[in-house]
Amino acid sequence: MTRVRPLALVVLAALAMTIGAAVAQTQDFTPDCTVGNLNQPALFAPNIFTGEEAFAYLIEPSGLCQFEGGHFSLMNVTQLLSFEDQQLPATLQVEAAIMEARWDDSFGCLLPGETLHASIPVTRRVETVGIFGVTVELDPLILPLDEPYFLSLRYMGGSPASLVTDDLPLPCVEFIDRGQGWEDLFTFDKNGDGKAIVFGDVVYATSTVPESDSTWGAVKSLYR
Repeated sequence: MTRVRPLALVVLAALAMTIGAAVAQTQDFTPDCTVGNLNQPALFAPNIFTGEEAFAYLIEPSGLCQFEGGHFSLMNVTQLLSFEDQQLPATLQVEAAIMEARWDDSFGCLLPGETLHASIPVTRRVETVGIFGVTVELDPLILPLDEPYFLSLRYMGGSPASLVTDDLPLPCVEFIDRGQGWEDLFTFDKNGDGKAIVFGDVVYATSTVPESDSTWGAVKSLYR
């Protein structure tokens, strides 16, 4: 098992809060809820992230977000990475998505399925040593709250980095695709050292998916 370095927990917790606030300020909305890995960041996991793979994290929004509307929209996805001096500057090409969660008998797990909604590819530039929150925004798409999904970030070019993880490992939650299908990250070298920090902000909705030609301005009234 590759050993990882412990992080300053208080600093990382403050960092996660700062990232969440910064994300909210870049978009014309106030998050109603956050889904994903909300555990306190604790460790670095090197030698996994290359900048040429996809990550997916299982979410069950109804377990974290309680409201009467019955639907939600995912507005962004964030993943925490850590960069060393020799890995900089780094330019990441990345897109975010929310995916179906489908049961797979061979894995005995829910696996990422069809992509329900994806962002356009964006570029993120990293020039400072330390923790960087890779945040990608999505246009709103209204989905049922009571289904499981996967948050996903697909990297299509960039520098190696270390994953930022919690210290609570769990199988069948986080997956990586290096071009040969999804693999459970629990089985990688970091399997004793926690899950990747991936999360997304959501807003509540009270209706099903609007007509495809509706603009965001036309569907604002669907949100609380």
